[in-house]
Amino acid sequence: MGRRNESYVPLLCNYPDSEKINSVSEGAEAMFCRLLAKCDDEGNYYGSPARLLCKLYALRFENGSMTEKKVLRYRDELETAKLLTRYVSGKVAYLHINNIKKSLRKDIARKLGYPEFTEALTSKQDNESVTEPVRARNGHVTPIQTNPIQTKPIKDKYMDFVSLSKDEHSKLIERFGSISILKEKITALNDYLGSTGKKYASHYHTILTWARKDDKGALQKKKAELFPIKGRNCSHTGCNLPAVYEYTNDYGHTNYKCIKHMPESVRAKYG
Repeated sequence: MGRRNESYVPLLCNYPDSEKINSVSEGAEAMFCRLLAKCDDEGNYYGSPARLLCKLYALRFENGSMTEKKVLRYRDELETAKLLTRYVSGKVAYLHINNIKKSLRKDIARKLGYPEFTEALTSKQDNESVTEPVRARNGHVTPIQTNPIQTKPIKDKYMDFVSLSKDEHSKLIERFGSISILKEKITALNDYLGSTGKKYASHYHTILTWARKDDKGALQKKKAELFPIKGRNCSHTGCNLPAVYEYTNDYGHTNYKCIKHMPESVRAKYG
């Protein structure tokens, strides 16, 4: 029997019963098999959806049955199932098939075609933007920018319509100094959303905006309040009510008026 010199991919007899394999969709499993066929002897291969589409699914891409969106979904399924790990080297995205055994003989040089995978390189994928080429159907290569996915914080639901993250809720408690006051703010927003059907990108910032308007209105109202002038009564003939408004007429005389006898323009201003 001749010596086996070529590399091989060990699809072991227990492959059909693998919990990881059976946890992903059929499309993701098919991608895994294609990756096994194309990766180097260390289990490394290109990792961006654009290159995976061009390298693994060229014919399906041409006939329109495979898209970059599907490739991205399948790749992420395999990563979630811990069948592969993504990493970045030289601002290029790669992936590493975990626990691969692709060579029988230790005395045969391993075929390596991609940067070596290390755990230190996995942290870069969340911090770097990676530019990868995608091959269009006319044969031209157009670079696209693949930016890291920004995960949104988990938000808790308050009443029927208001959503706040734990951090936002804590900041609002600190802002208003009381849970009961915050509850009033949430109730007001919830009632408004329920009655109008309006949508806001951030309920946290909406509550803050409304609070600033309330504070401004309260300040203006406070400025508009009138207080009795100490030791002065209304100068209107026959009126001895406490004066709350002082002004100088055209002749340079100072007059004092109560609420009842102050000028109409002033009364309208102070409500």
